[in-house]
Amino acid sequence: MKAIEVAKWFYENNSQVKYNSKEGNLVVQKLCYYAQAMYLAVYGEALFEDKILAWKNGPVIKDVYKKYRYSFFSLKNSKTEITNKAQEILKVINSVYGYKTADELVESTHSEEPWKQYKNVAGDKNNNPEITKKNLQDYYKNLKIIYEANKDNDFENEKLEVISNCNFLYNKSNIQDIKKYKESLKKFIKSQNIKNKSFNVVLQDNGELAIYD
Repeated sequence: MKAIEVAKWFYENNSQVKYNSKEGNLVVQKLCYYAQAMYLAVYGEALFEDKILAWKNGPVIKDVYKKYRYSFFSLKNSKTEITNKAQEILKVINSVYGYKTADELVESTHSEEPWKQYKNVAGDKNNNPEITKKNLQDYYKNLKIIYEANKDNDFENEKLEVISNCNFLYNKSNIQDIKKYKESLKKFIKSQNIKNKSFNVVLQDNGELAIYD
């Protein structure tokens, strides 16, 4: 499989990826990256054949980067051909990482060894080393545990709401209309003096919101 097929799946299933922007490109790159790592951790084989390179802003799949930036219509106007086995991994990645902001995903990959080992050369456009599949499989073994813990999530009801450049993940079976709480969430953002962060939101039995980072 080619990585662009995985990118198309995230385009169809992640609202942050649906807009041709720098942030959208960063998000789809990191989601493809973690999908490759989780698939290797769970099945011991690669999800897609493309190389992943260490760029300044983290791991990048060159073909996905180019098509997202320069021919975005190719994502919008074509169907994915993803196996059920692959979709199980992609759904978990989308649930665990897909609501994170672009800044958070960049920070996350920058703190982890597969990219971090190349941080001194990653900024050189003429020398972007490959983050090998072996690197990923050796480092991200714990993603098998994360997969097992999340594979039965209620994916269909998970929704993302962006408020004041912060992302709020909630479940429609718990919060039917997140817009009712929009002003409360804005006050929360302002009181905490935060930006470009992501949170989980749950409506408690007492009718109050619980916000988790």
